[in-house]
Amino acid sequence: MAQSLTTLNVEFASGVVQAMPMHLDGTTHYPIVHDVPIEIGGCFNYSVNLGASINAAVVKSGPGTVFGVHVSSLATGLAFCVKFYNSLATQTAGTMPTGIVRRIVIPLATATSGSRFDIVFPKGIAFTTGISIATSTEQTDAGVTALASATLYSLEIDYA
Repeated sequence: MAQSLTTLNVEFASGVVQAMPMHLDGTTHYPIVHDVPIEIGGCFNYSVNLGASINAAVVKSGPGTVFGVHVSSLATGLAFCVKFYNSLATQTAGTMPTGIVRRIVIPLATATSGSRFDIVFPKGIAFTTGISIATSTEQTDAGVTALASATLYSLEIDYA
């Protein structure tokens, strides 16, 4: 399939018109849809060392897509849950909303020399408002039990 690169004017919901590069199919001249972001050079990375809290944070303050979650452990620790919200707000302990898009349970780290847990979403998980997160040792929507102070985890999120 032959492709061509052209520029088309795209009008966004805000009314702004911007020239955007598009790959067109050489036969049908329809835009070619790619599974991962290519024009901006790939995904952005959110990285944080998890502390003794619910680690609430806004990863992206606008629509986005999560493509991967990576957790590294430097020591043994308890299993916990990373909760993803379609929200622009930082979550507050005790008032976690029910708008959870995805819960990812991170398994118990058993290796004292370190371990790593990776999950990749090839097509991505879409968030129409924003991407925010919180952690808890409970998997329920209302669970707000903070991670222990001795937990040594690093969390990375690949998003666009």
